[in-house]
Amino acid sequence: MSKKKYNNKSFEGRYIAVPYSMFESVNYKTLSSRERDVLMLFKYRYNGTNNGEIHLTAREIANWYGWSKSTAHKATVTLYERGFIKPHKLGNFTNRLGTTWILNFERHGNNSPTNEWKSYDEKQKKVPDIEPYRFLERTI
Repeated sequence: MSKKKYNNKSFEGRYIAVPYSMFESVNYKTLSSRERDVLMLFKYRYNGTNNGEIHLTAREIANWYGWSKSTAHKATVTLYERGFIKPHKLGNFTNRLGTTWILNFERHGNNSPTNEWKSYDEKQKKVPDIEPYRFLERTI
């Protein structure tokens, strides 16, 4: 029997990469599987240039994975509290606009990543100091 020859075409297309430093961090390891799924969906929506313009609502997350909206909302809030994402422009129901999000581990415009997820302290439950946090519950 001869060996099967692999075709390089099987690796075509886009992929989702997670930086080693994030993958090996305690903060990432302690995320639940649902929270990691939501983070991968944020990465799926990120195309390399649209950081800060990633539109993703709790309803879209719930439809994608077959969850309830409250489960999707809780996972998104946890990712925010842990410093992986932060809102860029808050959405509102009146204008039918969803919140746009920034991935803190990717470049945003000409700025380097803030990597707020590295400074999260599990014991203190330290939330990144961002003003829109108090509005987050009603805007996702």
